[in-house]
Amino acid sequence: MVEPIRFGFLNEPLFVTWHYGTIRPVPNFEEIASCFEQSAGVYKGWVYPPIKAVDAQGAAAKKAWVPASFSMPSSHILTPRPDADPAHSDFFIALFGFLHGRRLQREGWQHFYKAPVSRQLCDFVVNKTSTEWALNQALTFCERHSSNKEVLKLAFGALHWHTFAQLYEHEFERFDAQYKALDACYRLVCLTQDSFTPERTHAKRAARLCEHFGVEPPDWVSPSKNQDAQGTCELAIRRNALAHEALYGGQPLGFAHPADHGAMDLGLKSLVARIYLSALGVNNEYTQSSATTRSVQAFDCPKSF
Repeated sequence: MVEPIRFGFLNEPLFVTWHYGTIRPVPNFEEIASCFEQSAGVYKGWVYPPIKAVDAQGAAAKKAWVPASFSMPSSHILTPRPDADPAHSDFFIALFGFLHGRRLQREGWQHFYKAPVSRQLCDFVVNKTSTEWALNQALTFCERHSSNKEVLKLAFGALHWHTFAQLYEHEFERFDAQYKALDACYRLVCLTQDSFTPERTHAKRAARLCEHFGVEPPDWVSPSKNQDAQGTCELAIRRNALAHEALYGGQPLGFAHPADHGAMDLGLKSLVARIYLSALGVNNEYTQSSATTRSVQAFDCPKSF
């Protein structure tokens, strides 16, 4: 039997149930939420690590300092079914959090840099029905590939890094991390989709993923020709300059922003979300919508559901 897992922090008393188990608020949810909102350093929907006057061992410090990591209270409990695979628990906690624009994790795990307390990490809005549908689709994916540990590791890892990437302060850090999440999605699809035709070069991978899942491709993933007549795309050009030459926006890191003023950075985040969900079998109007719009999308179940 799988033990219930406390996790957080989500400041909404949500209750969902699907074939893996049930998520419900902790018994003293209202007390915990009220106390947290009054004491935490929340700014524009994010909570930041508290300034401490003690050292890492709890002894009084001469000067206040900002810790590298911090914890948040548990707000909900995941209760898996008796026959559920415990290896999937952290994945479903992370996916449930992502569907609500948060980065949720089990009690005892630490947060770094900052953590969202409002819908910050996604560009869509779910309801109870679409949440449960998406979780069940993901469960079907996990069960289909339960014998392949690399698949399950990639499914969690891609989601973990997609949400963690959004905690970084600098645009080049976010771009680099989201590209790694995109690479993880590509590998995940190669392992799980027999009908997928792999691409040998980075320059064509994003466009190939869009084509495979019917995701509207941004202009910057479309193949073009560089001055050496080699097939590439704007996304790959920016990635190669960052990864191999420590350049971003045509200058050393931190000295310039690209001329698009963050449009590709935001678009890549949205594109990764659509491709990742599609890879899990969570396909709806959202996953096939444009990744370059800055508007918030509805996240509904497909009409056939």
